[in-house]
Amino acid sequence: MLLILISACSETGQDPSDVDIKLPDSNLTYNDDMRPFFITKCASRSSCHSFSDQAGGLHFNDYLSIRSHVVNTEFCNEQLVIPGDGNNSILYRILLIDGECGLPRMPIDGPPYLNQNNTNGVKTWIDEGLVISIE
Repeated sequence: MLLILISACSETGQDPSDVDIKLPDSNLTYNDDMRPFFITKCASRSSCHSFSDQAGGLHFNDYLSIRSHVVNTEFCNEQLVIPGDGNNSILYRILLIDGECGLPRMPIDGPPYLNQNNTNGVKTWIDEGLVISIE
């Protein structure tokens, strides 16, 4: 699985470390905040989690892909996100811990380039219940 995850990435597009994204401290939505963040940081340069490559079977181009994704490795078989529980959601944990669920720390294509605001934003969005949009 890890080989598939790594081999699905390429070195094209914009370097995500060159793009500074500041996520709000609260009231995050997928449409307004998280989708642009995920596309820029997780899909554009490496294409790891773009619609066309989907490393590990995951892409960030639509909400349902994230909400329904199950991480299935020899070490775990768990939902990627647990609405309302960022601390126990794999999506948040793999930003902080190498080897979580048998996966490398994300992002894998070089030194970590997500700042504290970015990782906190992912956790906050999950803690707030994975809101899609505010109507």
